[in-house]
Amino acid sequence: MDETGILSGLRDIRLPPPPPDVGGGWQAMLLIAIVILLAIYAVFQFWRRRNAWRFEAASLIDAIDTQDPGLRLAETAAVLRRVAMLRSKTDVGRLSGSEWLKELDLIFGGNYFAGGAGRIFGGGHYKPMPADLDAQRLGNDIARMLRRGAVRPW
Repeated sequence: MDETGILSGLRDIRLPPPPPDVGGGWQAMLLIAIVILLAIYAVFQFWRRRNAWRFEAASLIDAIDTQDPGLRLAETAAVLRRVAMLRSKTDVGRLSGSEWLKELDLIFGGNYFAGGAGRIFGGGHYKPMPADLDAQRLGNDIARMLRRGAVRPW
């Protein structure tokens, strides 16, 4: 049989018609992407405004520029008092001693103040400084807790 005869009996392949144009599908996808990016930006700005006080308090502790551990401790205690007045539901101005440490632990979460290195803020900063006290490290610990968001958000 002749090869041209075999091929001549075949019909052409007919492709289905192309789908109708959606009318700017890439434009709709671009619009959706822009809306998603704007929503992410708005959430970030909301979070930043809501947590600006934490970074401000941490920078106040970092800005304490003194080598005197007693003065460094007193200034850190003042920043802690300001944070507590801002974040606590109770009247922290009247608290002292173990009640103050419990309130700080409630605000920061954990047991850093009542059972850890922060015990000095329970009134010990009015007494002579212990020889093993590292006020710089204590301030750095509190600033780190503020930056990482260990403060209860109420």
